[in-house]
Amino acid sequence: MPRSQPTISEVEKMINELRRQRQEHTDALAEIDETFARLGISPEPAAGAEPASRPAKKKTAKKKKAAKAAAKKAAGKKKSGRVTAKQFILRQLRSPKTTAQIKQAWERAGRNGRPDTPLMELVQAGEVKREKLEGTRGSRYRLA
Repeated sequence: MPRSQPTISEVEKMINELRRQRQEHTDALAEIDETFARLGISPEPAAGAEPASRPAKKKTAKKKKAAKAAAKKAAGKKKSGRVTAKQFILRQLRSPKTTAQIKQAWERAGRNGRPDTPLMELVQAGEVKREKLEGTRGSRYRLA
């Protein structure tokens, strides 16, 4: 539906409002100039001088998306020279451990992700035995 043209009275109201706002800004500038004069400061910056600080530029949607993709790529990057997830868990299970203990060791080692998937793969392959804990959440794991 096409937008209707404003009536003459609406245009007059808009013009009056703009004039009122302009007058407020003019009054504010006069007040600022008066304060500068009292302090002996020039209201205009010296020629060639840059402002003390510039406002930060806003990130565009494209830049935000690129930054997010770069962070995601860096977070998921495999670090060379490490043991595999399964090897890490098998080393932890030299003595029986609970799910929480394995997760704590995983985080202390600075590994990405969670140990749940490789742990379940080891249980399904029969390399690790899983025992439910009585009266609490979680399980205890030991080498098969």
